[in-house]
Amino acid sequence: MLKTKPVDETFALDNLEDLVLKKHLLLFKDNNEVGQVYQIRYNAKYVFSGYELQAEFYQKPISSDIFFEKGLIHREHVFEPLKSSSIHGIVLSKGRTGRFFSHKEKQNHMLIRPEEFSKVLEVLDIQKNGFEEFAEYRSSGSSMCGFMGLYYQPPGPTIIDRGKIIFLNKGKDVDSIKRKKINPGKIGIIEEEYRNDELVARTYKINDEFQLIIERNEITLLRDNEGLILSNGELLKKYIELYNKFY
Repeated sequence: MLKTKPVDETFALDNLEDLVLKKHLLLFKDNNEVGQVYQIRYNAKYVFSGYELQAEFYQKPISSDIFFEKGLIHREHVFEPLKSSSIHGIVLSKGRTGRFFSHKEKQNHMLIRPEEFSKVLEVLDIQKNGFEEFAEYRSSGSSMCGFMGLYYQPPGPTIIDRGKIIFLNKGKDVDSIKRKKINPGKIGIIEEEYRNDELVARTYKINDEFQLIIERNEITLLRDNEGLILSNGELLKKYIELYNKFY
């Protein structure tokens, strides 16, 4: 028998003042607890209290997504169960305030297994410590209104320095994109992407089925038919640290 038990416990998050951590659900199968659900939510004192990123913790392997198939766990913008035959570790899914995944064939959720945690944390630290390596480009239009070009943030200490933001016209400056293949090394770099000769993205091979792409301000997680884009790697890091603390 499957069931959930609602929990309403909220905790502050260090260095993330506008966000809080909420313990949301306990998950049971045949009266044995098999998982927990957490949400990183916006602090209602500042904005509405929708959640940014949800994480399901599974201490031991269980049949894939049995709770979701029975409708016991609610995930925003996710319409299919996970593809894995069993789940063990952390299942991440975005809230309604989170960004949709951009690849049509991908689902907006991701399973990260315990044996993958250490390498994911290593890549997150590389992004954080190597912030100035990456240039940043952001779209300024859409296919419905006519795409005009990209805002470009050159490498530097902060993206808040508006004086360093340059607008590039489509069809001119932004068309110079190069990808450089790299043999996997100790930390698994397999590709670097350059735009106008500046590094914009780096792809890491976590294992044969799991890749992690880091940019200046985004992280993309890819596993077969699963995918997730995060704009803040600290959220993922908090969940992994929390899981390791409990289990």
